[in-house]
Amino acid sequence: MKNNVFTLLSVYSLVGGVSTSHGQVTSAEFFDPDFSVSPTAPVIGIGASSIDSDSDNLGSGNLDWTHTAQGHTWANLGASNIHLAAFTETIGDSLVFGRRQTAAVVGISFGDLVSELTTAGLVNAWASTATVTQTLTAGQEYSLEFLVTSPALVSADLLGSASLGISGGTFTEPGGAALLPIDLLGLADVDVLSSSATASVSFVPASTISEFSVNFAATSLVGLDVLGGAASQQDVLTFSNFSITPIPEPSAGVLLSLGALSLLRRRRRDSAFSS
Repeated sequence: MKNNVFTLLSVYSLVGGVSTSHGQVTSAEFFDPDFSVSPTAPVIGIGASSIDSDSDNLGSGNLDWTHTAQGHTWANLGASNIHLAAFTETIGDSLVFGRRQTAAVVGISFGDLVSELTTAGLVNAWASTATVTQTLTAGQEYSLEFLVTSPALVSADLLGSASLGISGGTFTEPGGAALLPIDLLGLADVDVLSSSATASVSFVPASTISEFSVNFAATSLVGLDVLGGAASQQDVLTFSNFSITPIPEPSAGVLLSLGALSLLRRRRRDSAFSS
């Protein structure tokens, strides 16, 4: 298992002798470790299931991932077989919800093998949860931001739901309203084929917590078509460029301004003395 180290950066500002420090979640290590889950194909028979799923978790240190993928269809004809299944994986700097097709064709055409597959009523579901061990301070406003991509040939019309939420404590919007999961299908740019959109939300923890979870989830609205090639992959949603950063409080801004003003006055005084 890949050893994962969650990135905790300290951001320092020094103006006029005022110093501030805050924790920050960055994308570079957030999507570690690389691993994938997908339902396993039966070795005999023909069928489809929206219930069968595979789930696994990996991670160590300050970050732990749990992936779940649900829904697959398969056909076994003699020595030939084909399997189309949902998969969920973290890879590099991203989290991918998609579908993967594998096939072995012996003595028959690929088309004949594909014709045995059924996607009628087949629904896929994907879920990933990142459990993060890091302190979030009560009353401090944070900004969560990420990029969501819906690649070519995948329309949001085929998705029944897609969301991202935070759990592990009580969180509100800066105005005091309860924080709800982000509805990714509500982002206008994701309704277009081969598009990307930056999603962001500001939140405030009601109490100081040392651990929280970020929850990604999506479901298909209808059975998705069979992929074209014997070995094919279709990325339905990709999440990347993830970050959680604290937003400086007004009092900190005032202190920084006062520090800058003090520094300016000192320079003017020194200049007057020298002349």
